[in-house]
Amino acid sequence: MSQSEPNPFKRLMRWTLISLGIHAVLIAITSIGYVLGLGKDPAPAEPAKVEAKPPGVAAPAPVAKPAADAQAAEGLPPVPKAKDADAAFFGKPETDAKKLQDGPDSRPDLDALK
Repeated sequence: MSQSEPNPFKRLMRWTLISLGIHAVLIAITSIGYVLGLGKDPAPAEPAKVEAKPPGVAAPAPVAKPAADAQAAEGLPPVPKAKDADAAFFGKPETDAKKLQDGPDSRPDLDALK
């Protein structure tokens, strides 16, 4: 090892300090939002609405609406049925057992080359 080469320990310490510096900068940058948020007061929560009811009167049970009625009530259109993209692109799938057993690689034109 010549005198001009730095000591491996010095190189290791230099890169360690560079890494620590980069990490310190990243932590400082990412914590800016937290530091700025400390000065703001959190928004007050809305008080719960309490209805005054005469004693002895039970609250009516909520009525569950079907999903279709809920959509119709809000004016939303019904969800369209999903289309089978594979069937549209490839056509009807093969159901013949013999053809499925032969597989897609059985071609008579290639068998003639054997």
